[in-house]
Amino acid sequence: MTRLSRKLFIVGASIFLLIMASAASSQELKWVNSNNESCYITCDRQEMKPVASGEYTNGKPYYVCAAEVGGTMQGYRPGYNLSPKWDNVCTVGYGGNERMIHRYKCLCVK
Repeated sequence: MTRLSRKLFIVGASIFLLIMASAASSQELKWVNSNNESCYITCDRQEMKPVASGEYTNGKPYYVCAAEVGGTMQGYRPGYNLSPKWDNVCTVGYGGNERMIHRYKCLCVK
């Protein structure tokens, strides 16, 4: 399994587990459209917090996001939003590469 595949598997598994856990909890998860800004800012504007799926080597969290890649018929793919350099994109795996997408949604929790 490549490093990229591992990252994407972890993000996808994290999203699945969070969604399943939310059904049994009082926390509300919501996908919020981002305007080319970090998931932290996007969620904060909704009086929510971004969902993190782990930490990068610099200690910054990977925030869970989703973006459409490869046309509208492909649907949304899970990805990550990472500060400080890549906080205005959602990085998703597609075609064996990472793609940085500027139109994306952030997963926020109340």
